[in-house]
Amino acid sequence: MSHITYQSVCYYPKPQNGMPKIMFTPFALVQLLFAGFLIVAYAPACNATPLSVVHTVNDLWNALATRAATETIAVVRKNSKVELELQTVPMETFQIFVGRQHHLGLEVDGVTYELLLGNEQEAMKEARRRAAAAAAAAAAAAAAAAASEAAAAAATQALPATALTELPGADAPATGLLPVIAGSGEVAPLQLFSGPSSSRTLELPETTLAGPLELVLPAPEPVSIYSPLAADVGGPVRRIVIEAGVTVRLAGLRRISLRRPLDLPRLPGQYLAEVYAQSATGQAEEGFEASPGILYMSEKIRRAAEIAANSSSSSKRGGGKQSGPVPAVISLEVETVAHGAFTITSAPELPPPYSRAAAPRLKVRRLAGATVELSLRQGQLAPADTFNPAALLRQWAWPLPHIESSSWLPYETLLRSVLASHPFNIDSVIRKGIGLRLMKSAIQGVHMIAFDMKVRARSPRPPELEGSPYQWNDNPLEIWEAVVQVQVQKQTQTQSQEQAHAQMAEGAGGAWEGFRFVPLHVKRKQSFQNTLTVSRSAMIMALTGGLNVTMGIDGYEFEAYPDAP
Repeated sequence: MSHITYQSVCYYPKPQNGMPKIMFTPFALVQLLFAGFLIVAYAPACNATPLSVVHTVNDLWNALATRAATETIAVVRKNSKVELELQTVPMETFQIFVGRQHHLGLEVDGVTYELLLGNEQEAMKEARRRAAAAAAAAAAAAAAAAASEAAAAAATQALPATALTELPGADAPATGLLPVIAGSGEVAPLQLFSGPSSSRTLELPETTLAGPLELVLPAPEPVSIYSPLAADVGGPVRRIVIEAGVTVRLAGLRRISLRRPLDLPRLPGQYLAEVYAQSATGQAEEGFEASPGILYMSEKIRRAAEIAANSSSSSKRGGGKQSGPVPAVISLEVETVAHGAFTITSAPELPPPYSRAAAPRLKVRRLAGATVELSLRQGQLAPADTFNPAALLRQWAWPLPHIESSSWLPYETLLRSVLASHPFNIDSVIRKGIGLRLMKSAIQGVHMIAFDMKVRARSPRPPELEGSPYQWNDNPLEIWEAVVQVQVQKQTQTQSQEQAHAQMAEGAGGAWEGFRFVPLHVKRKQSFQNTLTVSRSAMIMALTGGLNVTMGIDGYEFEAYPDAP
């Protein structure tokens, strides 16, 4: 029978109106009687909370780490045929991140390639940095504690006990990197991934976009627009049209996706020749770091979008009837982290290193169909001293003006890998170029966890050691590092808190049955391989051939010379 330990939390209710007041003297007697009155009349109301609840959260995190590590090892076994056996997951290495994942669909000559890009490498670097910082902080705390103990031992007994203060955070739990969520402590880990507040944790970083383009919400909702002052948009908004020359900063989003397919500009045949040369030699041409293919297509798309926007403006000035602006070349669907959390703020066209100008004032106009149009006010001039001439040499890919061209290198590499593997008709490419069509583009926030795994690896005895006296460890200890994405199934997203408690009643591991763990990065971090050592007896046996015979040492015979001094 299991024993449950309870932790009692007691409090005294406030006296109600009408209770008799004790007015006896002297004052000491009044205090004594009042204390007795509280003890007798107001018995403490105790709220018994199981102490196991305190351990439940830790059990859930341990179960999550173990479940993720188990599925990661299963994937490693399947893909690489490496025999690994999980030993433990050091919880001091367990960390949680909110990453980004970009899902792309690229069509080449009628063949669609599904591509997935993530920032798990950045997460792994951040995990290593945090681990190093935590180790340094722990070492500093240990050194400070040792110094404090030494100082306390050397101090005289005349010092009061209150003069020795404890180090702040000395008793803090080792899981300080784990997020804290308000509410029931039992289901805090579940709320992080599937609760009502999970969407908030998946918020994308602020994104800066340059027009012309449009943003469309799934349904009308309040939108905060700052131009740069707060603007009244007159009600819920579903569509935001960003005119040419306008740069805005978006916040409060969890997902951005392309609403309709986009025909990409044709890449010249020379670009395919450079792709083949890089694939054959392993060396890219000069200027590859600037992502030439991505920059070429983005510039072509930008010109087409500006031409379409100018033609729309001309038709409106012509006096024709038009209920709203024509659809932009690029139309993005945005999903917010919460209702009314979407914020749009005017931003300078160039990032701070290249321009010190303030954000320009925007003209906000509400149109029919819950549409808001953002355009530049006429006659705005920026001071000359706010411009940096280095901006003339800066290259960036539209519609993201604040991102350097080097940041597009993963996309350039992915594009070239697709083109290098696709069976092209070379004659058609020489005549028409490379035709591409962007079928899908969606970027969203994802939950990722990083941790180390202590595993036992199967290491058979080498054949050359057969018959030798050397020992061999068939299961050496190895440490692997992993970054795993936590995916929530639909039934888990809608489950109630009572269902979560019921799952935890069966065991901490049962609470993660509705979750899927996808390894994104797995790498061997450290390996404790077999070390061969030769004892003294084995060395003698190898030198003497197994003969235990005492032999004299070689010497020299000296002859006496009479003429010697």
